[in-house]
Amino acid sequence: MVLYAGNFEDGIKAHESGDYSLAADLFLQEINNGEVSAAAYSNLGNSYFELDSLGKSIWAYQMALKFDPSNADIINNLEYLETQIKDDLELFDPSLTRWLSGMVFGVNQNFWIWVGIIIALLLATVLLVYFISKQDTLKTFSFYGSWALAIMLMTSLVLGYFHEQRLDNTTMGVVIYKELSVYSNPTPNASATTTLNEGAIFHVSNEAENYVEIEVGDIHCWVLASEV
Repeated sequence: MVLYAGNFEDGIKAHESGDYSLAADLFLQEINNGEVSAAAYSNLGNSYFELDSLGKSIWAYQMALKFDPSNADIINNLEYLETQIKDDLELFDPSLTRWLSGMVFGVNQNFWIWVGIIIALLLATVLLVYFISKQDTLKTFSFYGSWALAIMLMTSLVLGYFHEQRLDNTTMGVVIYKELSVYSNPTPNASATTTLNEGAIFHVSNEAENYVEIEVGDIHCWVLASEV
């Protein structure tokens, strides 16, 4: 086995040398150290795929898609994996929704902060012009301009907030076992109603002692907390 001291760059080297297990560990170290990005998650997904870990690969690509919703390579990888899972579930949003997400969220985390700062500076300048100008035309222009900039500022703040919430959202999960038993209620005597296959995507909606309530499409069910 080849050993590497770094994280992301050496993860690439490990992957290229065929040491996919080490590559996955290095990409995970990169992510756990706070260096989260579409590239880190995408390469982690590539390594998991080579290790035949279908569920983990889908999870990593889904995380990568949060940071870069319009990335063609990530989308193509998920489209392929969609053909490999047993459950008939869509792995990502329809094209129009994905395109809109890419327009709004397919930017750097700090993008909307900088947009807000620039708009705030412009708004301050326009307001200054409004208060010191003696020309009616200029006052009218700056008055309406300040309203437009104020709306743009609020929009950028809202988009920035939702961008941050989207990246911090930890309610999504992916089945990483070959099969996961699900139950109709969170009780020890409950019998399994069905199973989810590896790669199925779910959203956590509730917790109760040793169980977690999940949503898979329109289905609500419970799984053991130790298995998700």
